[in-house]
Amino acid sequence: MSRFQINPRLRAASTAAIRWLTLRKTYELHPDCLITEYWQENYDTFFGYHDVSPFGAHDQLLLAGRCPTGSVRRSSRAPMEVGLFDLSQPRPRFESLGTSTAWCWQQGCRLQWYPDTGSRPQILFNITADSYHQSCIFDLETNREVNRLRRPLYAISSTGSHGVSLDFVRLQRLRPGYGYDDITEMCSNDAAPAIDGLWLVDLHTGNDRLLLSLKEIAALDPDPSMEGAMHYFNHVLWSPAGDRFFFMHLWQRSDGRRFNRAFTWSLATSQVSKIGPRRHVSHHCWLDNEHMVLYSNEPATGMNYHLYNVSSRCLGVVGDGVLVKDGHPSISPVKSRLMLTDTYPNRFGEQILLIFDLSSERLVEVASLYSPSNFRGEMRCDLHPRWSRSGKLLCVDSAHAGSRRLCVVNVAHLLDSIINS
Repeated sequence: MSRFQINPRLRAASTAAIRWLTLRKTYELHPDCLITEYWQENYDTFFGYHDVSPFGAHDQLLLAGRCPTGSVRRSSRAPMEVGLFDLSQPRPRFESLGTSTAWCWQQGCRLQWYPDTGSRPQILFNITADSYHQSCIFDLETNREVNRLRRPLYAISSTGSHGVSLDFVRLQRLRPGYGYDDITEMCSNDAAPAIDGLWLVDLHTGNDRLLLSLKEIAALDPDPSMEGAMHYFNHVLWSPAGDRFFFMHLWQRSDGRRFNRAFTWSLATSQVSKIGPRRHVSHHCWLDNEHMVLYSNEPATGMNYHLYNVSSRCLGVVGDGVLVKDGHPSISPVKSRLMLTDTYPNRFGEQILLIFDLSSERLVEVASLYSPSNFRGEMRCDLHPRWSRSGKLLCVDSAHAGSRRLCVVNVAHLLDSIINS
């Protein structure tokens, strides 16, 4: 085993010991990689979740959000600035484009690139206006808002034709750190409301319709653990072709215990299909349009990354005995054999950034980044790694220096050695 082909416990322990002895709180990087940090004094700068990429075309523009360092949890008391860095500039600085109170520490304001704009770069992010959560489409060439959707969007299809909306206020109450708390929830006393759920939004017309209510999903093959529980949706992710999307149905009991299960929705058939095991599915990504990788608990193999087809059949463990920790996976947009993921902070405060080769089953450590102990719970700073469009750059959120920073890692040389070895 080479130095960078990981023994996670020994590696993390030795790295943490060195940092403790030298009073350094920083990171350790693979020698074939380069890292650049984007931040500004007195601000927390970050992007959000791992399911969308902040990189624009040609890896030139990097979307980001920022708020004053030390901001309290309630976003309504500290609006987020929405903006970007131009990586083509010698010394990129944050360019502010607007503000939003519809944001959270784990998912930001769901800032993302609008895919159906041809050569005109546009972005989409959630805002609060007239006491409602909405979506703003912003044109970077004209530097102005060009459209407003009456529902906040969680995810948009690769075709740019549709988006999926859910109740971010309910999400924040039941899963703090993932939703918004700047307006009042409409159905807080209803365990599974019939008027709330997943909404399909036509991005061209702005029309929307309720696809699946919480009442309907709670009644679909109910589990005894749902008795008296509050239901909600989270983690919507469109397939690469944009013809179906993945989502999680979650329920929380009065004792605080949380359960979940995963489904896909087909636009062509309006059919809901369960994928993965009942009660425990964690992080996930699409491998291709017919297969997904889920960190899940299968009866025969336990907690592991598993490969599934969209008909819900488990095809086996991914990285058996090698990928042993839950993380935030995504597949390279260029080399589908490469999966990017990470780990949560261990007892030494180390978060590991990883690339796994699905073909050779080789696991390579890209970096180990320190996570200060005050970044825990709702305000934690997970790495949430994402690929650039070229597949040569990675972007993570990191608090190794004591505040959130966007870190871009150039892995071009490392990937050459992985693929050619």
